[in-house]
Amino acid sequence: MRQCADALCLERLPSSYVIGGTGPPNAFTFGDDDAPIIVINERLVNGMGHDELRCLFGHEMGHIKSRHLLYHSLADMLAQGVGISASFAGFGLISTPMRLALLAWQRESEFSADRAALIASGNPNHVASMFAILGGISNRPISENTSLLEGIAKIFSSHPILNERVNAVFRFSNSEEYTNIVKKSNHRRMLSNAFTPICQFCDSPKPIEAIFCPKCKKSQA
Repeated sequence: MRQCADALCLERLPSSYVIGGTGPPNAFTFGDDDAPIIVINERLVNGMGHDELRCLFGHEMGHIKSRHLLYHSLADMLAQGVGISASFAGFGLISTPMRLALLAWQRESEFSADRAALIASGNPNHVASMFAILGGISNRPISENTSLLEGIAKIFSSHPILNERVNAVFRFSNSEEYTNIVKKSNHRRMLSNAFTPICQFCDSPKPIEAIFCPKCKKSQA
């Protein structure tokens, strides 16, 4: 979680809970943008590898980073057929066109969160592996099986929605925008490693602003 939050530059680490139960593997985020809570079914924790869990946390944190939570809550209530009263969060009754627009927005917001999963993990194969486990297509990480890696399109051919999302992640991974994000992330990580009170090579104390360690003389950047 800390690694994902750092990769996405979250202002604070969300609260998180693992829940039991026999329901389908699932993860979701609720609350508000200033106090978000991530909930993950224990079947996912046990069934996913480290790389897939990074994608899962990255996806949920993508919703937090994009400040999706309020409108996601509204869309979830609409999807469940719950009426919205005029007093709820200051919103009046939502017209049918607005309901359709909100539900369409919710679907599109998942693509933004999928991009965050890629940024957090750094590998589109790991995102595809996460989807395979969530969709019940595979009961183990794809990264453990090279034959699955070679046939990702075939894996998701019977799941058109997941297939569309996986393809979108791979397209984004090859984009100039993603390349620039990776460069900025690496530069920020380099600066973070440099401006510390302890030398990362000899563990000697050093001025936080010093790029070179006074003792071993090695550059921290």
